[in-house]
Amino acid sequence: MKKAIVSILIMILVFGVGMVSSYADEEYSCDVELNPSKETVKPGEEFIVKVRAKNINAGEGIVGAKASFIEEENNDFELVELVKESDWGDLTMTASMIVAARDGTLPSSEDQDMFSLKLKVKDGTEDGEYTIKLSDVNICTDDLENIDLGEITKTIAVKANGEEEKKDDEKKDDEKKDDEKKADDKKDGDKKDDEQKQNDGNKQDEKQNDNSKKEESSKRETEPTKQVDSSTTGGKEIPKTGVGSLIGAGVVAAIAIAVISYKKYNKYKSVK
Repeated sequence: MKKAIVSILIMILVFGVGMVSSYADEEYSCDVELNPSKETVKPGEEFIVKVRAKNINAGEGIVGAKASFIEEENNDFELVELVKESDWGDLTMTASMIVAARDGTLPSSEDQDMFSLKLKVKDGTEDGEYTIKLSDVNICTDDLENIDLGEITKTIAVKANGEEEKKDDEKKDDEKKDDEKKADDKKDGDKKDDEQKQNDGNKQDEKQNDNSKKEESSKRETEPTKQVDSSTTGGKEIPKTGVGSLIGAGVVAAIAIAVISYKKYNKYKSVK
């Protein structure tokens, strides 16, 4: 049964035989593109090219595809093998014609890889740009309509040691970016150091000013207090005398006078 379904798809895709469907008045469309695993390859190198369907507008979706890989149109590449993609288990090639079908012919309208080509760049190929070409590309829809896309191409660069040179260029770019970043970081660091030094200098000046103010205030507090009597000194400053000292001196003088007077009185009394 499965082989019969695939055979029907092949007939539809190859000979353009389609069944009349309810979508006959609707214009179906689909894009197909070639996506190589590398943009630059070397002579003798193998690489993969995925054949991808996208922007599908076809009822419930697509179920099959056909394309031709003609050696004469791809002189610089050798087809090593066909590679099946997920959900596309039926894949055959007759002469130059490739036919692929989805598993169980279940339709899908999602963007999807239908199959892949494993190609090899022929030895001795000169540096330059070369075109990969698929001819007679047709897509089969779920209602067995045929979408003819004609020719699909992709340009790829061939360059001896191309990938190594590309990696070297990328490495140089990375090193250049690292050097620029280090230079910028150094500038930022120097700027921060200058700002820190300026802040430290300002703080030191403020500290010195505070210490000077404290010393001046302490000096004023420790100086002796002076009193001015303008009525007796003509406005000159005289040392301040203590009241307690004057009172003590007066008491001593009074006692001395009293003793002397008493002795004189006794002497006078005895003579008399």
